Amino acid sequence: MATGEKRKLVVYNAPIVEIDHEERILQKLKMKLGPDPLSSEWNKAKAIGNILSRPEQKIGVALLDQSVIAGVGNILRNEILFRAKVHPERPVASLSIQEVERIVNYAERLSREFLDYKLQGMGIRDLLFVYNRFSGFCNVCGHPIKFYMQKPINRKTFVCEGCQK
Repeated sequence: MATGEKRKLVVYNAPIVEIDHEERILQKLKMKLGPDPLSSEWNKAKAIGNILSRPEQKIGVALLDQSVIAGVGNILRNEILFRAKVHPERPVASLSIQEVERIVNYAERLSREFLDYKLQGMGIRDLLFVYNRFSGFCNVCGHPIKFYMQKPINRKTFVCEGCQK
């Protein structure tokens, strides 16, 4: 049998498709992606080092870089930074090691909580303290939740300027 016979590849709206053996694709991804909080190979020290390696970058921007911590999307980014009490505009260089550790710990904790909710068929709304709550007030301090598009990434950003310094 010739290679490819009796196999199908169906792709919908994929601007880039990479076809290879599973082992090679996984190896490439492991080299490009940061540590994954949901993986058995999760490495907090590596995640901390990846954040600290970007001293000039805003922490809100750094967290969306998949080479820093894999799997952190925009909703998680907002919730991680709120719980860690860190403003998304702060440059990484301005963060204390304790703040970076809190960010990494919440990245792991919230990734697991989001996954648990999804696996149970539940929405994550109950886990959201700031995301999409720009017309409301902070449940912790009562300060208004601010919404803006963070530059240069143009992503929805929600912050409580009473809690996040």
